[in-house]
Order: sequence, then structure tokens, then C-alpha cells
Amino acid sequence: MNRSDSASYFSTRRVARVAIIAALYAVLTWGVAPIGYGPLQFRVSEVLKVLVLFDPWLVLGIGIGTFFANLLSPFAGPWDLAWMPFTDVAGGLLAWALYRFVLRGHWPVVPMAVYALTTGTAVGLMLWAFGLGGFWLLAGAVAASELIILIGGTPLMFWIEEMLEGRGAGLRPPEDVEHSIFDTCTGDRGGGDRETRRGGDKETRRSSDGREENSEPA
Repeated sequence: MNRSDSASYFSTRRVARVAIIAALYAVLTWGVAPIGYGPLQFRVSEVLKVLVLFDPWLVLGIGIGTFFANLLSPFAGPWDLAWMPFTDVAGGLLAWALYRFVLRGHWPVVPMAVYALTTGTAVGLMLWAFGLGGFWLLAGAVAASELIILIGGTPLMFWIEEMLEGRGAGLRPPEDVEHSIFDTCTGDRGGGDRETRRGGDKETRRSSDGREENSEPA
């Protein structure tokens, strides 16, 4: 399989995964209605947000799923059908960037806590605009349920990802074909902080500060 075929294959797989996540999110939210909407809500579908840490493109599934799930919301309109999908996508990308670039793939509960707070703030603002109570009370109530679901569900989703990887179906894209949203926007198609060149019987590695290191290949 050449490079173009490989890129096409993984693009198709990502599209399928986005569609599956969107469908799962909508169905799971509808399944717990009416507690999936309103000031006191508990959306079990929110646990799917953890998947964003494995592949940032999956956040599109969350955004699309939010749109369809909110079609049955008593507040369906611009807030629920535009504002909430947008904030879910933005919050997911923020969580993924924090996990990848700041925490370097450690402490996943931290970006999930941030995601819970951004969701609570967004829903609280919407409900406050509808006159359902004070902003801080509404945002705090939603954020509390989000923290329970996202932090509590993080170990479960990482265990599922480990099981999928063991069967060759993991959600993390291979490094040699991964082009993240960040890389696409910045034009950085590199594979990390170090560049490796092979020549003769030695490897030359160029680190991010420009220094070269020579070593014998394994």
C-alpha cells in the first residue's frame, strides 16, 4: 500500500469512527431523557468525550452527536443546536492540546476536568440566558455531573482503548500517517521533537534545539 492509499484508508476509517461516535452520543442521550437536558442533567453519553484524547478528529463526532441529541431538547434552537456543538468541539480540542502538549500524555483526568468545566460553563450560560436560575448555580450543577462522568469514565475508556489496540483496532492513529488538527493548521508534518537520518552505518538524530547526535543503529 503506497502513501496515498494509506492516507485514504485512514481518512475513511476516521470518518467511520466520527459517524459511530456521533450516533452513539445521540442514542445514549436520548436513552436517558429527560435527565439528559436541563439544569440537573446526567448524560452518560458524555463519557465518549474521553476518546478525544486518543485522536482529536473524533471531537467532530461529539459535536455532531450533540447537535442531533439536542434536537429533542426542550431548549432546541440556536443555543442548543449551534452554541453547544461549537463549545463541545472547542472544549475537546482544548482538552486534547493540554493532554498532548502540556501534560505530554500523562494525567488524562486533568484535561477531562477542564473539559467538564468548559461544558458546565457553556450549559450554565445557556440555561441562564433562558432565565432558569443564577449562572454560577447552573454552571456548577452541570459541571459537577460532568466531572463525575468524565473523570470516572476515563479509566474505563482507556481500558477499552487498550483492548482495541490489542486487537489491532486502536483509536490512536499510527505516527507515520498521523496528521493532527494542530499539525494541519500549522503546517508541521513532523513526527516529533527529533529528526532521524540514516546514512551508512550510523544514525544522525537532530534534536529540537538543532544539535546532532550520532549513534550506531540497533
